[in-house]
Amino acid sequence: MISPSKTCHPERSEGSAVRRQRRRSSSPSNREQWLRLHWFTIAFSLLMLLVPLASLSEIVQVVKNTVGRNAVITVTKNGQPLVGVDVFIDEPQYARTKSSPSHIAKGITDSNGDVSMSGLPVGSYAVFVGVDDKRHWLGSLEVSAEIASARSHATYDMFPKFPPPCGHSHEPLQARVQQLRGSVVDLTDAVIPNVVVEIYEGRTPEGAPLVRLKTDKIGRFASELGHGDYIMVLSAPGFVRQEVAVAIGPEGWHGMRVTVAIGGSDCGNARPGDEPKVTEEN
Repeated sequence: MISPSKTCHPERSEGSAVRRQRRRSSSPSNREQWLRLHWFTIAFSLLMLLVPLASLSEIVQVVKNTVGRNAVITVTKNGQPLVGVDVFIDEPQYARTKSSPSHIAKGITDSNGDVSMSGLPVGSYAVFVGVDDKRHWLGSLEVSAEIASARSHATYDMFPKFPPPCGHSHEPLQARVQQLRGSVVDLTDAVIPNVVVEIYEGRTPEGAPLVRLKTDKIGRFASELGHGDYIMVLSAPGFVRQEVAVAIGPEGWHGMRVTVAIGGSDCGNARPGDEPKVTEEN
């Protein structure tokens, strides 16, 4: 005799087995979970390496030096030697961290701001200086086996004077036109829409502007102003604020084309000869 508590139900047992099988097939195995985590970690690490090193600091220009295996590193601040500071050569993946577990090389600068490093391994590295208990990224260093000189040299400045494409123009650009109209472009001649254009009377941008407008989708602007002297101020995210002294009169260009410089955070993309300018536009 079979007791009620031990009664067999083939259909129920078969259904439970199917449900268990479905749960096992729908839930990832431990190996699958490990593989997903592993590939996510690799992807995240690659993404971090692709982040431009220039974004690490808004005040340090991207400096790239190439030396041989024996080199002298000079560190300055505003052109003056930094004496008695720690200099570190680290793997580039530690550029975004506050410290690194080990260093490719390290040393302390002498009275000339120099530190000698010998036997550097060939490769690409990041250079740091320790000042006031803080680690400052100075730039990148390429160690090449092709440089056979007994002692090569590289210089880094904590607060370099940016070249014209990366700094503010101290003197306004000059333009003489018959009417105030033109366009705004970047250093590659690409038009820049939505540039804020403020126009002041006289030669200095003081008080409230007479006119405030924005460039259109093809970078053009225009304003009806009478003859006289004006100062035009152009500003846009990612670009250097630029002033243009404009003289409107019966003689001059029919229009102007203003080339503005990239902002300081993009100094590593600047090329020699790049600079803000204003030219004639018909």
